[in-house]
Amino acid sequence: MIIGSSFDFSLARNLYITEIETICEQQQAMSNYVFFVNDKFAFRFARDRESAENLKREIETLPFLKKHLAVRLPDYIYRGVVPSTNVPFGGYELIEGTQFEPTPEAISKTERNLWGKNFGKFLSKLHAIDLGTPKKLGVVEADPQAKYSEWLENAREYIYPLAARKFPEHRKNLREFIESSFQEYLEGDFLNYKPSLLHGDIEYQHIFWDIDSEEVRGVIDWGGLYIGDPDYDLWRVKQMWDDDFFQDAISMMPETSSRNGLNKKLEFYYTGQLVKRMVRAINQSKPDEEIDWRMGKLLERAGTK
Repeated sequence: MIIGSSFDFSLARNLYITEIETICEQQQAMSNYVFFVNDKFAFRFARDRESAENLKREIETLPFLKKHLAVRLPDYIYRGVVPSTNVPFGGYELIEGTQFEPTPEAISKTERNLWGKNFGKFLSKLHAIDLGTPKKLGVVEADPQAKYSEWLENAREYIYPLAARKFPEHRKNLREFIESSFQEYLEGDFLNYKPSLLHGDIEYQHIFWDIDSEEVRGVIDWGGLYIGDPDYDLWRVKQMWDDDFFQDAISMMPETSSRNGLNKKLEFYYTGQLVKRMVRAINQSKPDEEIDWRMGKLLERAGTK
């Protein structure tokens, strides 16, 4: 079972993992407790109700996605609920491949050009999937007006008071930045888009590459799966890798690359995500160091640092 963030050996034995050599916890997982068993399996346990719903939806939807995407996805051969806590869990065999940190030095310019295009192809295929079956499987279509209005209210309730206590000299600029960012999005033309199926949590740690073919080999962590603006899957691509990679990726997405105001919209998605994660860190009583780091990111975007 999961108690706090510990992994009970008896659970692994009950799942027929008879020879347990190593168990290692992933420290940075925000939505789930993640444990790697024998460097072969990944087990994910939901942290809260929202995470539980996301994990359940991921497990139920991935078999459908495997029929449409030419990349490896987690195969949850272990799944269930921890009896003592009613926490859902899932376990899958680790996907082989290479992960690269988002630095220009990690991948040569020639490789980035091809890899960017291959990544754009992957996103294009994902976003072109018919939405009928995902909706039947419970994948939710986001209401951006309601979602981002709620995030703004959360910023007012949690972030502004914290900033007033810890960074009083910057609280006004931070408030004005967040308010104007959300207002521009909610009152602008950004809400006009064709809904698509999204991964929802593109991070370099979630992408596995095939070095020989320079193609996307596997993609993990589909807990953020939802239906919404396809551009949302791009804001981390722009933030993580350099502009050449980003431009090569969207070159495989003609409708996206020609969109007016794309960069401004992606900047808002970055800000919105910082607000969401900041609020979540506060509500989860994360250590002061993590909360201060997240606040620092918001202050940087507000031009105060």
